[in-house]
Amino acid sequence: MSPQTYKEYAVGGTRPATASAVFQPWDNLNRDLGSNIVSYGTIFVGELNTPDKTRRRLVGIDVVRPTQPIGLSTHARVIVRDGSVSTPRYGVASDQIVPLGVNNVDLILRAPKKDPADSSHFTIEFESASQRGMIDGWLKNDETIVLEPRVTTPAPPSPGKSG
Repeated sequence: MSPQTYKEYAVGGTRPATASAVFQPWDNLNRDLGSNIVSYGTIFVGELNTPDKTRRRLVGIDVVRPTQPIGLSTHARVIVRDGSVSTPRYGVASDQIVPLGVNNVDLILRAPKKDPADSSHFTIEFESASQRGMIDGWLKNDETIVLEPRVTTPAPPSPGKSG
């Protein structure tokens, strides 16, 4: 997904789900495949290679339940196209709770970035009032998606607080 098409958004658990938070071409493709996305937002759409480099897959990841007290509930879809003229179909789906250890009400997810050194890997930076970090994501050889959070630094103190 290019930075021009990605909209940075807050995931706050009190915010209702809206169609505008879902990446529209991703929503359209899923509708064409007979599925409606129920999502608080699409956090990644892009092509990734399996680590053994034998398959290239379109992957999309949506936040399906941001009200978890310490994490994001995600649903990853893998789209398979077996040949240049075949009809796309769903591959393996992966559901995962990503434990961020932050209050989702103030959580902001940044635009995802593919790893230029590893075509099976991408990252998504996150920020809250209490910490900053990154979510690492990988397409595995079995075509599941694995998401692992890592805290990179505490968030800076707000301007109103004294040190």
